[in-house]
Amino acid sequence: MNPAFTLGAGAILVLLLCLSAFFSGCETVLFSLSPIQVQRIRNRNSAAGRRLEKLLADPALILSTLLVGNTLVNFAFASVGYVLIESLIPRWGEVIAIPLMTVSLLMFGEVTPKRIAVIHAERLAPICSKLLLFWLWLLRPFNVALTASSRIFKRALRRERRALSNDELLTVVEVGEEQGVLDEEEASMVDGILRLSELMASDEMTPRVDMVGIDLDTPVEKQVAIAREAGHRFLPVYVRTPDAIEGFLDTVRFLLDPAHDAKKATRKALFVPENVSLDDLLVTFQRSGEHIACVLDEYGGTAGLITRGDILELIADPVASTAEEEDAPIRQVAPDVWLVDGTVSLEELNHELDLDLEADDADRIAGWVTFHAGRLLQAGQSVHAQGCRVTVRRVRKRRIDAVQLEVLERPKEDEEALENAVHDDLLESLDEEEVL
Repeated sequence: MNPAFTLGAGAILVLLLCLSAFFSGCETVLFSLSPIQVQRIRNRNSAAGRRLEKLLADPALILSTLLVGNTLVNFAFASVGYVLIESLIPRWGEVIAIPLMTVSLLMFGEVTPKRIAVIHAERLAPICSKLLLFWLWLLRPFNVALTASSRIFKRALRRERRALSNDELLTVVEVGEEQGVLDEEEASMVDGILRLSELMASDEMTPRVDMVGIDLDTPVEKQVAIAREAGHRFLPVYVRTPDAIEGFLDTVRFLLDPAHDAKKATRKALFVPENVSLDDLLVTFQRSGEHIACVLDEYGGTAGLITRGDILELIADPVASTAEEEDAPIRQVAPDVWLVDGTVSLEELNHELDLDLEADDADRIAGWVTFHAGRLLQAGQSVHAQGCRVTVRRVRKRRIDAVQLEVLERPKEDEEALENAVHDDLLESLDEEEVL
């Protein structure tokens, strides 16, 4: 074996390994620098800062150049190393060369330089930028050809960017909340905005049966009374039937007008189909400047009313608006305490909870509350009747939407049944003890 060959090949291997470490380290240094670090480098060394900004302006070119350099160097290192080991150990060269070269490249050409680069990125950046610009100059002809070919492939494989779906955006919001980027309130509002596309006007409108409107054929005194009692800024006006809505009455303007001329205080109505999504409807409200719209059914009749405030309420409090509706209509939250939807019938409630609630002309719990209170209660107000305390949890569109029911007294039949059950259980336990 020629000693000069061995010495020369060894020196070449060391040089190639250093170059591999250089390319790997440069990649880590450049792409681990933050904008603040780049600015600090520029403040200390304006020339180095300009070099870094020039390199980072085209990251694709930098990556391709580093990849070419690393590939050439690693290929040369493996080839020279294989020849050297084969010449030194002819019998075992093929077995030893591949694992030895692989471990050497990984340890000294990849892992170690990258770790050093991450720790000392700001200190090494000026040196790396100068040497890398020189390497870019050497490979300039090759880079021109590489850039041209990549543009051809990019044009051939180009496809339109797909917008994120609502589900994907909701996932992003959840991740942002988990990582602390968004607080709970912000995430809840974003969630409410994204879910607007899943709801239609018919889901949130005030149904026709609950509408308060003014018939233009009624006496002025009655129109004034309705406007005062309704408590709404805008009321629909029609002639004889709500299917013929002519517009919306501005009650403030109407009541302040000494003549109480409804037609002068009426503005043109905005009509929308019942299947329009709430996000589209919100855009319509914003563009038109209107605050209320008449929702039409498939036959062109009036299905109900919806306001911009109804939609904004969903954004501000989506949990109260949607999450509770998806729960069971009767759900126990504590001993003898239940949350009940306002639409639950008294028959179902009595059957489920073994109660005996009743009210004249009322077949639902919401009507029961209004009957025993003598008026429409607001959220937080309670009524105590028939052995129960019922607290209104939520009111929407002048309707009791959810209540909390607390059983204070059971009917005597229930108490006797409970005592009998306890007595039977006690006898059974005594019998079991005797058997044992």
